[in-house]
Amino acid sequence: MSERPEMISLLGTAHYARPAKGEELARLQRDLTRAETVLAEDSDELEAHVMFGRRLSYLWRYHEAIAVYSDALDCFGDNASLYRHRGHRYLSIRRFGPAARDMARAFELDPEDFEICYHLGLARWLLGDWDGAREIYEDFLPKCEDPEQQVAMSYWLYMTLRRLDEQEEAEALLEKIGTPDGVTENVNYLDLLRLFRGDIDEAEILELAKEGPLPAGTLGFGLGCRYLFEGDLDRASECFVTVTRGPYWPAFGFIAGEVELARLRGMLAS
Repeated sequence: MSERPEMISLLGTAHYARPAKGEELARLQRDLTRAETVLAEDSDELEAHVMFGRRLSYLWRYHEAIAVYSDALDCFGDNASLYRHRGHRYLSIRRFGPAARDMARAFELDPEDFEICYHLGLARWLLGDWDGAREIYEDFLPKCEDPEQQVAMSYWLYMTLRRLDEQEEAEALLEKIGTPDGVTENVNYLDLLRLFRGDIDEAEILELAKEGPLPAGTLGFGLGCRYLFEGDLDRASECFVTVTRGPYWPAFGFIAGEVELARLRGMLAS
């Protein structure tokens, strides 16, 4: 029997659960086995359910992870962490409506959690709810506790403001964020903010994109949006096509590039 795809993309492409090869894949599978054993031995512990779902997610087995979180919600009732994790995985399989609903419920339960607010804003952004995304990002940005959070929130807020044609506010945001020190996890977001501000050019972004599939997706999507905001739809489309031909389909840059390409092709509402 042939391998079944994990999901069919918005563009009609089949994507499979192939996160790694060789020893890395073997390690992920061993971690999953251990998490399953822990859950079997201590099913009354919420964290055991969360970890089992996360280990499935690391293997890109998102439907199974969603089922784990759903079962845990049945057992433990309303829980912000479970809604957040399930909502994240709904994003991975392009079910943006359920993702937004889960994140909204998680936000009701824990409005001070960065991950919840970040993913709620993103779910709304992917749905084209620019006003809703802006509300979340603008409210939470002053609460961000470290440069990593500040950069991530600023990046998506900038993208949202540009989508709302609030260019002056977007430019003011670029000046406010500056170039914070100590950013490593969200360094590609910072690179793109620097691109939008004019500190670096397209050639530097393209060179940074050669570092791997994840940076290529993040940076390629951001570059495509720059062209989109400038009205150069052909070059924007080229960037989004390149992004969506990469292997790392669960990444947010890939997902957002897929959404924008679908919009440009008239497959989604603008």
